[in-house]
Amino acid sequence: MCIMEKSKASIRLRVKKMRSSIAFYRNIGFKIPHDINTDSPLYIDNDDSDFELVLIPEDQDVDFLIEEFELIQINYPDITAVDSAYKKAASGGCKIITKPWNTFWGTRAAKISDPDGHNILLFTDIV
Repeated sequence: MCIMEKSKASIRLRVKKMRSSIAFYRNIGFKIPHDINTDSPLYIDNDDSDFELVLIPEDQDVDFLIEEFELIQINYPDITAVDSAYKKAASGGCKIITKPWNTFWGTRAAKISDPDGHNILLFTDIV
């Protein structure tokens, strides 16, 4: 019998100020070590997420395609985690698109933008 591991999607984002982006993504729950090189692409692979986040300094040439994302969706385990991530991001000065709200389709969601203008949906199922 062959057991296949679930593959993760890779989201690659160009960033202007690596330190600001790292602080932002730490605030919303990504586990990023403190002793990292901010001059090269940073690969962030959390066990809790369905994707690998790659932050690429704006001045770096890369061999792989960087796509434009209309909205990055991050699924949290519960309402408290969504609200906490939102509060930390808001206190860090991110752009708020919508405050947390309960949608009619059964999620708790908030929309924000990271320091480089990438739109992010923080959400969890509540039904």
